[in-house]
Amino acid sequence: MKKFIQPLVSVAIICICALYSESIFAQKTSPMSCNVCCINAGNDVTIACNGTATLGVHCITCPGSACSTAWSWSPSDYLSCTNCEQPLAIICVPGVYNYTVTGSSGGCPTCQTTTDVVKVTVTGTQSCCNGKASSFEEIENTNINVFPNPSGGTITVQLSDVSSNTFIQVYDVEGKLITEKKNLLGKTVDVDLSNNVKGVYFIQVFNGDMKLLNKKIIIQ
Repeated sequence: MKKFIQPLVSVAIICICALYSESIFAQKTSPMSCNVCCINAGNDVTIACNGTATLGVHCITCPGSACSTAWSWSPSDYLSCTNCEQPLAIICVPGVYNYTVTGSSGGCPTCQTTTDVVKVTVTGTQSCCNGKASSFEEIENTNINVFPNPSGGTITVQLSDVSSNTFIQVYDVEGKLITEKKNLLGKTVDVDLSNNVKGVYFIQVFNGDMKLLNKKIIIQ
């Protein structure tokens, strides 16, 4: 019996290896077996209050297909952007947040997913908002103009009124303070960000402890 078992095992192993190799080859060459170009909101995540979470999954195209070039995230609360592939969320109020992303299938023949949802759970028992860069939620103010946006590096802030308590701060998407303008001498203030990395920032205007403006700006 031993003389017949060994050849059969060898043949079985060869067949399994051949099938596995064929499967791997198909995955690498056939768009029919590749779903990574589908809209994907990412895995559910739990973060601490005022923590940071990156939503979405970066698209890797398959042969014969293409990624979506248009995304729409909702709701917009606490997100760094709503029309990008992977927005950042900084949430300063504990709770459960469901974010939905929609877009095109990107041309994948087997990809029918154009909408996906990710759940972000924020731990804690009370708000940890500190009035600074606690969230990406924008606060508009018709009495304050910020331009140009996008900018090549210098942002101009025009204020309708200035007091000794008025100051300006700029934060990056990680909540880090980039620059601050105090003791303002006039109603027009230039903020130079030309030496900073290109990307998304938040410019905030305060009068004492009151936040008057929180606006997303883009340096390109």
